[in-house]
Amino acid sequence: MHEFGSVTQASRQAVEQGQAAVLASLVRVRGSSPRHNGARMLIWPDGRIVGTIGGGTLEWRVIEHARAARAQGRPLYANYVFDTHGGPDSVGLCGGSVDVHLEIDVTQFAQVAGAALQALEAGETVVLASVVREGEQAPARAATRLLIWPDGRMLGSLGSEALQDRVAAEAQSVFSEHASRLVTLEPPAGADQAPASVHLDLLRPDPTLLIIGAGHVAQPLAAMGQMMGMRVCVVDDRAEWANHQRFPTAAEIAVVDYEPVNEILAPIPFPMTPATYVVVTTWGYDLPAMEQALRQNPAYIGLVSSPTKARVLFQRLRHSGFPDEAIQRIRAPIGLDVGAENPGEIAVSILAEVLTILHDKTGQPLRAVRGARLDALFTNAPAPLSPAVAA
Repeated sequence: MHEFGSVTQASRQAVEQGQAAVLASLVRVRGSSPRHNGARMLIWPDGRIVGTIGGGTLEWRVIEHARAARAQGRPLYANYVFDTHGGPDSVGLCGGSVDVHLEIDVTQFAQVAGAALQALEAGETVVLASVVREGEQAPARAATRLLIWPDGRMLGSLGSEALQDRVAAEAQSVFSEHASRLVTLEPPAGADQAPASVHLDLLRPDPTLLIIGAGHVAQPLAAMGQMMGMRVCVVDDRAEWANHQRFPTAAEIAVVDYEPVNEILAPIPFPMTPATYVVVTTWGYDLPAMEQALRQNPAYIGLVSSPTKARVLFQRLRHSGFPDEAIQRIRAPIGLDVGAENPGEIAVSILAEVLTILHDKTGQPLRAVRGARLDALFTNAPAPLSPAVAA
């Protein structure tokens, strides 16, 4: 939502001020691409942009096409190829291709995306449906956006109730499969209509990074978490540590009471949902903080500690009645093995592990995951020439 929110707010401002902005939406990705399906970029005639669809040659060419589309008064649907041979039409060497929809009137997008933003801020997941092509052309009509909730509620219009019903049915598959997609819907038999290509973009609330303990690691962790588009919340029992001067990028900060003698921590005022990633890094109330986290259902619980300290705390959690399968959810020592020592490095290590959970990835080097073709290049390479032959 971090980038979606920026593009949405900029589009609303452009409409209010009568600015001639063009919206570029990446609606289909095949093979390797710098950005994902659903990436957006708002483009002004002077080349100013908000958001990104991949940078480099792709972005430069899309900006030029956006200017041309605006000048001609026609939206555009175009395919861009990352040709490994570097041909004249190539926009890079990734080896894939992307389809981009260029919309020259962002009025309906601003309205419907604004409602989507409100839903996301309320913790709701929605699908933003956009008709991006009819036949071989981008639609020139106004009614091309529909916002859909899991319970079937809708806002916006696609210009046809029959099309809206079909798109709403497709949206339910997007909700269940947790993946955006581009679908082509054939017209009813006998209808004088072209097939409609509809981009169904699954929009989910920003994940929350809940940092319990406002010490040295917490500061770079909060700053980097916000840069990643996470909603950062900070908790501590010391007002002089937990404040907006030390955490200017935090969405919310709470100071809670703690009784060291009895190890009683007041309830943390932020819900720990499946979209919450909890990092426990306190000066001494790790145990009650973890107890509160284990009684809820966060996506991730990580403890900043040594293995020895974690072992002691885990044994105490056992004695408090928590089952082993619950305790084993806690990541300790926290983070990935990158040799982190100072607070900034530790924050990078923690957030790298958080990303593996957030995106369901392995945490392995990309070379190990996606470098098979590179390895084959060297495995099958001919023997190097001798110095005499090379000369």
